[in-house]
Amino acid sequence: PPPRRRRIMSGTLLESARSTMEELEALELLAVESLAKKPSGSKAAMERDAVVANVVDGMAGRATTLTTLYADADGSYRSEVQSMRGPGVFTTFYGALKETREYYARHGATAAKGAAQATAQAAVERARRVETVFSGEEMWGKYLDLGALHREFCNLPSAPGGADLEYVAYLRMLGAKPFAQILPEKLSGAYARHAAAVDA
Repeated sequence: PPPRRRRIMSGTLLESARSTMEELEALELLAVESLAKKPSGSKAAMERDAVVANVVDGMAGRATTLTTLYADADGSYRSEVQSMRGPGVFTTFYGALKETREYYARHGATAAKGAAQATAQAAVERARRVETVFSGEEMWGKYLDLGALHREFCNLPSAPGGADLEYVAYLRMLGAKPFAQILPEKLSGAYARHAAAVDA
């Protein structure tokens, strides 16, 4: 059988892969649950969309983790799988069974199950956490408030319209062409920061 230390370390990798798959499944169920509900207003729709976006990000991160585990750069994952085959399979199995029994005797019968559920539950809670930065005028994403950007633009040196540029005129100017084309010669300093904020 493979060395004891390698088997334990690889077993941790297999457990990590299993836990990651449970997180993926929990996130998938959350996505289905979220998309099955019809939102009752713009705030609920925004929150649902944010949760789904968090789910997608979380699933992408967990999939990357699984891909790294399966790539098995150091061969430890393959070593664990190989230890479950061949002539030493029973020795390996009973050694792992003994370690598992000792672990449960020390930590209680629900320790491993509780840890796995806690990991998946934590992934779901992270996905459900929605932080909004909307102003009151935006009504939870229903409208777009560019008031702060308008004031900033009016205070830029040599801005078209200057400090007297009205909000509606500013919106028309932004809608007509990209900001980089409005002031192509000024794309540095304050202008560049404003252009980046408008693009964001």
